[in-house]
Amino acid sequence: MDQEIEVFSPQFTQICGGLPGAEGPVFNKDGKFFVVAPEVEKDGHPAGEIWQIDLESGKKTLLCAPQVDGFGGIPAGCQVDRDNNLWVADMRLGLLLVRPDGTYQQVLTIEYKTGLNVLTEMPTF
Repeated sequence: MDQEIEVFSPQFTQICGGLPGAEGPVFNKDGKFFVVAPEVEKDGHPAGEIWQIDLESGKKTLLCAPQVDGFGGIPAGCQVDRDNNLWVADMRLGLLLVRPDGTYQQVLTIEYKTGLNVLTEMPTF
């Protein structure tokens, strides 16, 4: 039972560059495209960023670079809710709610002494 296996050669197109470790691609309800850049550093410290990318032109627009108490984050992925907010899972800052205007709020973090998840405050919509 020799079956012939068809081999595909995928074609990839780079949309833009210069986003260290870009991941977590997601579209919002308006068709806007977002990624997180977790590997950004400033002065040797994490300073992850969230970007909007125009898929036709490749133009990048910084939506925000979240910080909490002066500490930058390491965003690892995101999803969009029904209100077009981004929910960002950040390896350093916890769960962030990012509004379409780029403002953000830390919603959940890890209590380092106990390792428990702690709700920092109820999200405001």
